Amino acid sequence: MWKNDDDGGDDVDGDVGYGDGGDDVGYGDGGDDVGYGDDDDDIDDDINIGNDDINIDARGLKKHLKRLNAPKNWMLDKLGGAFAPKPSSGPHKSRDCLPLILVLRNKLKYALTYREVQSILMQRHVLVDGKVRTDKTYPAGFMDVVSIPKTNEHFRVLYDIKGRFCLHSLRDEEYKFKLCKVRSVQFGHKGIPYINTYDGRTIRYPDPLIKPNDTIELDLESNKITDVIKFDVGNFVTVTGGRNTGRVGTLVNREKHRGGFETVRIRDEHGQEFATRLSNVFTIGRGPVSWISLPKRRGIKLSVIKEAHAREYEKTAFRFDRARGLKKHLKRLNAPKNCMLDKLGGAFAPKPSSGPHKSRDCLPLILILRNKLKYALTYREVQSILMQRHVLVDGKVRTDKTYPAGFMDVVSIPKTNEHFRVLYDIKGRFCLHSLRDEEHKFKLCKVRSVQFGHKGIPYINTYDGRTIRYPDPLIKPNDTIELDLESNKITDVIKFDVGNFVTVTGGRNTGRVGTLVNREKHRGGFETVRIRDEHGQEFATRLSNVFTLGRGPVSWISLPKREGIKLSVIQEAHAREYEKTAFRFDRVKTSIKF
Repeated sequence: MWKNDDDGGDDVDGDVGYGDGGDDVGYGDGGDDVGYGDDDDDIDDDINIGNDDINIDARGLKKHLKRLNAPKNWMLDKLGGAFAPKPSSGPHKSRDCLPLILVLRNKLKYALTYREVQSILMQRHVLVDGKVRTDKTYPAGFMDVVSIPKTNEHFRVLYDIKGRFCLHSLRDEEYKFKLCKVRSVQFGHKGIPYINTYDGRTIRYPDPLIKPNDTIELDLESNKITDVIKFDVGNFVTVTGGRNTGRVGTLVNREKHRGGFETVRIRDEHGQEFATRLSNVFTIGRGPVSWISLPKRRGIKLSVIKEAHAREYEKTAFRFDRARGLKKHLKRLNAPKNCMLDKLGGAFAPKPSSGPHKSRDCLPLILILRNKLKYALTYREVQSILMQRHVLVDGKVRTDKTYPAGFMDVVSIPKTNEHFRVLYDIKGRFCLHSLRDEEHKFKLCKVRSVQFGHKGIPYINTYDGRTIRYPDPLIKPNDTIELDLESNKITDVIKFDVGNFVTVTGGRNTGRVGTLVNREKHRGGFETVRIRDEHGQEFATRLSNVFTLGRGPVSWISLPKREGIKLSVIQEAHAREYEKTAFRFDRVKTSIKF
């Protein structure tokens, strides 16, 4: 039998007591043998049942965010690292926003690394809702306007039809306002009325007609309310939460449930109806018209079959567009990486003219004069220099600002008595190597093919578009000829043989030089070659990427800095440190001298 469970007396049998002072087993008691949560040194000291310390995490803010726990609407890859950028405290919830680092790096592709994002932000190039933001993890949320004045671009953060964040490009004057949903209407100190919006704004003395769930149009320059959209049946709305996030339509019905969530029914342009909670709805237009431009698909959800048809149609339209004529413009983000253009220098890049080199294997003259040699600052200055016939490419005057100068071409400026050869550096980027003595009077050309023309006249085609008739019969494809730029005649030939000095003009080893060690033929595949540099490092590449520079282990042309030898990460760091030290030492010597 039991006595009262909460007293301190002894039970009849003395075996079990809840909260008592029994002898054998006690829950929270001061017993002798086994105790759960007691103060004695029992066998089960590690077991605490009913204790408040169970499953309590560390206190304070969480400063990190694991990548697997990041919101799915960020569209982060799972293998990009262990962590994801954790949004800073701001106007939006951490799972309902997009940090600026993801906007610049993942969405707009204006940066490749963390440091590049930091550099862009610290130069005050990015504005959110009209205010400069330098915090890389600042949370940009739904309906926020992200502006980049340097490129004259403006984007609104919206949801696509699958509930993922997307940046919708804005035109005209649309970037000057945003829509804000009203969370609550309250009275503050001394009875001053104010409203709270979804993005954390507090606006005092609002229109008395504004109620919760209404939407206000806010001018981003003056931060004043310019118009109001009531939350009424018949207005245009979008969904910002739940499984229908991103869908838009007309509000059809509003249902109230006592003790439960209010629900609304929405009908889209295709007549499809769906229901969601009232808290997930954001009014974006009065009547059936949206006050903002909508992203692709206009918030209309398609069936699986219709979506497949839409994708097929887009592919067909893309092929059709590619087949129609030349592309007259080149987006800056699509420009070749070896041109080393900054991402914020404008929306477009100079598109190379038709010429002897492929558009992605050349450097337009405007980039040579403006970006490489720094002889001009603007487009007009480049045009002025060229029209004065100051620039020669391979001995011929060129006045086209986008004329393509490619690998091995000689760019001459007689006015300053300077000559440069276009080469690749060790990282595959175009560089201008200064020439001395008589080296500017010739160039090396790789032979593409040997053919016979009209009446059996033999000729060769070179990599830079030249056609030379009656060549030496010993010249074969992949050989290199030495061409005199004054007479345009072949002066010597370098055979493509094992043991000769070569450089790589394509692939991941672009810019590396070395001695040809081996040539491998693969039936039905690419021929490959193996090359050994001066440090004894061997690497392989396709035969089509190799350009012969010299007979034997000696180059016939002077090479740029590092002479085409790839260093390890540690060696490269040591080389940079040595250069810095040498530079400081030279400065000290100069200061002592003067």
